[in-house]
Formats: sequence, C-alpha cells, structure tokens
Amino acid sequence: CRCCSRERKSLRIPKAVVFGCLAGCVISIIFGLVKTLEGFGKARDGIMTMSCTAARMLNATLFGEDDPFFIGMVPALDVVWTLTQQLDAGSPLLTDATAVLDSTGPIQDAVTLAV
Repeated sequence: CRCCSRERKSLRIPKAVVFGCLAGCVISIIFGLVKTLEGFGKARDGIMTMSCTAARMLNATLFGEDDPFFIGMVPALDVVWTLTQQLDAGSPLLTDATAVLDSTGPIQDAVTLAV
C-alpha cells in the first residue's frame, strides 16, 4: 500500500513476445548444433573413406593390380632399369648382337654382288 501509487498496465503481451523470440532463438541454436554435429560425423566418415581409398589407389598405382591387369610404376621402372643395364656398352646382350651382325657380313657381301 503506497500512497500516491498509480495502477500500472500489465506487460504480459510484450513479455510473451520477448519470451517467444528468445525461445525461438534457443531452439534454432539447438537445431543448428545438432545439424553441425551430424555434418561433422559425415565429414569425418568421408575423410576416413577418402584416406582408405587414396591408400588403395596409391598401392595399385605403384605396385599394380591383377584384375584388371596393370603392371604398376615400380615394376615398370624395374623393367626399364633392367633394359638400360642390358643395353649398356659391353653388356652380354650387345656383345652377342654385335657377334650375330658381324657373322652376317658374308651374307651382305653376297647380296651386294648379286645386285
């Protein structure tokens, strides 16, 4: 009981509007948090799948596959290295090839005389 007090208007409607806005914001934040966590889980799963697939692809690229057949980079480089070793000067392959070509000299001379 105050003296000279005046009657005040009820603020129920503005309070309800503010409460509704705040409740909407909180619900939106919770919804966003749930969706963020779902997205994080999917991204984590995707990265794990990608890393596994990348490792398998690298293995197939480097060492080849049986089905479909692909020799792979490391075995191909081994074959090229072996070929370069066989084609070095003085190697048994070139020595044998030179001997075969030298032994065909009389055949070449005979063909030259015939023409």
